[in-house]
Amino acid sequence: MSSLLNSLYFPSKYLCFSHGAYQVVLNADNCRSRKFLKDEYAYFNKLLLLKQDSTRGAAVQWAAEMPDAIAFVKQMIVSGMVSMKPFIENKHNEVHGKPLAAYWGVSLTCNFRCRYCYADCGAPVKETPQTYLTPQENQRVIDKIADHGFREITFTGGEPLLNKDLFDMAAYAKKKGLLVGLLSNGSLIRNHAVEKFETFDYVKLSLDSMREEENDYLRGRGSYHLIVDAIEHLRSHNIDTHIGTVLTRVNKDSIKELINELYTTYNIKRHTIANFSPLGNGAACADNLECTPEETRKNDALILETKLKLSKRDVHSVLNDNALPEGRQVCCGMGISEIFINERGDVYPCRMTYSNEYYLGNILTCSMSTIQKNVERITNDLTVDSIESCKVCNYKYVCGGGCRMYHCAYTGSIYKSHPPLCDTLKWQLESLLLLKHGVYNNG
Repeated sequence: MSSLLNSLYFPSKYLCFSHGAYQVVLNADNCRSRKFLKDEYAYFNKLLLLKQDSTRGAAVQWAAEMPDAIAFVKQMIVSGMVSMKPFIENKHNEVHGKPLAAYWGVSLTCNFRCRYCYADCGAPVKETPQTYLTPQENQRVIDKIADHGFREITFTGGEPLLNKDLFDMAAYAKKKGLLVGLLSNGSLIRNHAVEKFETFDYVKLSLDSMREEENDYLRGRGSYHLIVDAIEHLRSHNIDTHIGTVLTRVNKDSIKELINELYTTYNIKRHTIANFSPLGNGAACADNLECTPEETRKNDALILETKLKLSKRDVHSVLNDNALPEGRQVCCGMGISEIFINERGDVYPCRMTYSNEYYLGNILTCSMSTIQKNVERITNDLTVDSIESCKVCNYKYVCGGGCRMYHCAYTGSIYKSHPPLCDTLKWQLESLLLLKHGVYNNG
């Protein structure tokens, strides 16, 4: 027993969250977590005495007197609370390597002009001539994406349905074995035979409120009826339909109504709700649309509780809609878990980066290895061990630094963090962590 105890390694930090009779403990180095009852938590604290030379003898003595000490220690090893090797060398959960998802903005023109759009792409269609890639070039882009090991391609915009070649591109991507998604504002769905949307593994539409005046204020006059009609049309033909919502001061008081209606009337189980960010168009209306940190926390609690009730406490389905990362996160994923390609084939690290500062090359003229090297040039200093404000944060490997473009919207740099955003993210992660273990913090 003594040799087992002396071979244990402990992380640099544990994060502990209390809820009723439970303690949820997170290993801050490997981001593994476990729920403890009172007696188990007392045993765990006894085990932690091994960390200090001055108290190691007391821990060994406790273990010798505890009948099931070996079984308990093994449970702690299996659950990742302690290890038989240093955590700092445990790299298997590092988020690096080839990107998993490619977002392709096949039309950066849009027939809507949403007040908060980060892409700022809602200029009138007739005033924005653009040159699309040829069908042959479209196939070359998809070939490169598939050959490089991507798993998923999502067609987005602007409004992707403005590109007449969209369905041919989607069909070719499916032929290449990719998971294929569509992000659309929904306004043009009825212009096409519903069978065409069966090519997509999912279609994600945007709806901000079941109250027409709220949705139309945020997304444009007449948008509500177009979007609801599109949802009804797709769901009546069993097309897997997801919904995205941006939470603002305008629609925060009706968010529960929206969640209920989508779930009960349209049987939509994937509904992601993002907080407003002052990027793109949003920079000009932040004072009117952005919720305070207190409002955001209250809204997030309401959203989680509403989804839990509707799903009959199906924690897995609720977690699917939220960003609780699995494993140790060292960065936000910009250029690592995803890339963005515009309608001309220019590549950027993510959907929110369109400026020359983040340009990685053109996918038709550059090799993927060159693009990957350019990704590394931008992201090498974007890990939580490099960003000054993240280095000292106990949550750094849980959140991976959060969305760096969200931070940039406030600080002007992807390398600087916005403290109120960090506080909100910490609270969200704590709530989701408790939820993962079957307890929930609704305060």
